[in-house]
Amino acid sequence: MSKHKKQQHVITHPLWLCGDTHGCFDHVVEHFLNARRDGVTPHLVFLGDMECAQAFDLELQEIREITDVWFIHGNHDTDTSQAWNALASSAWADKNLHGYVKEISGRSVAGLGGVFRSSIWAPPAPPVFAFYQAFRRDLLTRRPPKDWGLKETKKERQHFSTIFPDVYSRLMTCRAQVLVTHEAPSCHAYGWQAIDNLAVSLGVSYVLHGHLHETRIYPRQGTCQVVGVGYRGIVSLETDDSISVIRAGDYDATGGLNEQEVESE
Repeated sequence: MSKHKKQQHVITHPLWLCGDTHGCFDHVVEHFLNARRDGVTPHLVFLGDMECAQAFDLELQEIREITDVWFIHGNHDTDTSQAWNALASSAWADKNLHGYVKEISGRSVAGLGGVFRSSIWAPPAPPVFAFYQAFRRDLLTRRPPKDWGLKETKKERQHFSTIFPDVYSRLMTCRAQVLVTHEAPSCHAYGWQAIDNLAVSLGVSYVLHGHLHETRIYPRQGTCQVVGVGYRGIVSLETDDSISVIRAGDYDATGGLNEQEVESE
């Protein structure tokens, strides 16, 4: 992966990457408040599969006024209307990094949420649909009459968390220092070369991913460090650019997900 061109940024806060929380946020609040007592105020990025039971900002109401919170969505965030609306209708809906590059605590951070699904796009295969509305138009032409009155089908909601080529291509034209993804790059057995290619194009120094429920600091690839953040784990990108594990993932000792649990469809 290529070296990122140096930019003039002032790193102001540690950046905490929060692995798949799956409905539990107490550990994040606890560790954050402990850090505050030690005089440190991290900024937070959630790596998908939050599965909120209420609006996302309310899940973190104890700390929402005292830090900056961003996120990407994961595949399980579209399992139910409740989980999706908790993100899309929350006060933090505009903090979704998916398809964007934002400056967070002095670093330019690019986000790619969701997963690849073969019914839409599983690179390097050609895409079936280039963007969400193309998929939806095709679906509407085949929708049975009994479903005509529906505002949103389960399939439509599911593909809110699918990676479409248009979003990926837009990011390929950008530059950033950090890339956060739900899917893993190819250094993981269930990762994707397409994530590697995006990291190279962005010129990032760090790729941090969730989804696979395993905290792993991979061997450095050139000047790029890849880190997996485990199930309810927390990893910190410190102000001096070092990486530290704040909280290990619950399943780290078991090696994370197995092949049957990695969603491809």
